[in-house]
Amino acid sequence: LVENDLRSLVRAALDFHPGLEFLRTSPEFQQRYADTVVYRILYDLGCRPEYDRIYLRSLKSNQKLVTALQQLDDDVEINRELHYFSYEHFYVIYCKFWELDQDQDMQLSQDDLLIYSSCALTYKIAQRIFQGIPNQLEGGANGSSMGYKDFVWFVLSEEDKTSETAVDYWFRCIDLDGDGYINDHDIRYFYDEQYSR
Repeated sequence: LVENDLRSLVRAALDFHPGLEFLRTSPEFQQRYADTVVYRILYDLGCRPEYDRIYLRSLKSNQKLVTALQQLDDDVEINRELHYFSYEHFYVIYCKFWELDQDQDMQLSQDDLLIYSSCALTYKIAQRIFQGIPNQLEGGANGSSMGYKDFVWFVLSEEDKTSETAVDYWFRCIDLDGDGYINDHDIRYFYDEQYSR
């Protein structure tokens, strides 16, 4: 499956699921909702953003998508489906992005991201993210900005650091020389800045 296949799936949910009927008069929110659901599915199934493909082995080993679709068929309350389709989950992610996006151009600068979660991120970690270390940024040339897809990937990695995709994301951020190991130099590099805060 590719991203456009998932968009068709979400489009069908937007068109026919009674729990999303209220969105039918809001095309912009429909688009952002669809984007978020697609990105959550790709993220959860371990697809790196630059590949945007789901392989059969991923679908077979992770039944969440099939379970979520079955739940959509059985339940008119969209927010009870917690893996991908919850409108409430979408709204929280989108509002976080909107609050950070000071100029409302759907792109975040590194300074915008540093405000995230009451300035919880260090400059060095934000710099690694904007260098495209965990994932290549789609937002702008040379990592100058973070688009909505990049932000969804970041926020999912930030909110649940126990998922395999999140562990991979943060490991790449911290592994300074990209050798596949985190050593004392890597740890000290980030610890010193955090300690001085």
